[in-house]
Amino acid sequence: MINSIQGTIKAKSATNVVIDIGGVSFDITISIPTGNLLPDIGKRLELRTYLNVREDALELYGFSGESELELFKMLITISKIGPKLAMGIISGASPDEFKKRIITGDVASLKTIPGIGPKMAKRIIVELKERLVENVDDS
Repeated sequence: MINSIQGTIKAKSATNVVIDIGGVSFDITISIPTGNLLPDIGKRLELRTYLNVREDALELYGFSGESELELFKMLITISKIGPKLAMGIISGASPDEFKKRIITGDVASLKTIPGIGPKMAKRIIVELKERLVENVDDS
């Protein structure tokens, strides 16, 4: 597994960044909040990463911090949520705000995130609420 990437930014957009590491460039999908935190092209950057292995592709996802990465990992364990939808969800709310919505069972505010309808919102709450409440109690 690739834990993190550190290198020089060659190109960037709202949801992608290309990082050069000693002559090898990595195209990394990022969330909009992470994109908003990127330094200028030519500057150095380190991102936490998740490598998604599919039969036809290797996809690298990057995160500005541990909380975003952990939320991403939780989301992709839910049926019908893949990495792309998980990144969209992370782009729709901060990890703390998203967790608060789950713990309080706020279906209405979850539905405001692109890609989440009423059934998906309820599924997310059912599957993640207990795990998030346990994490809060452990803190």
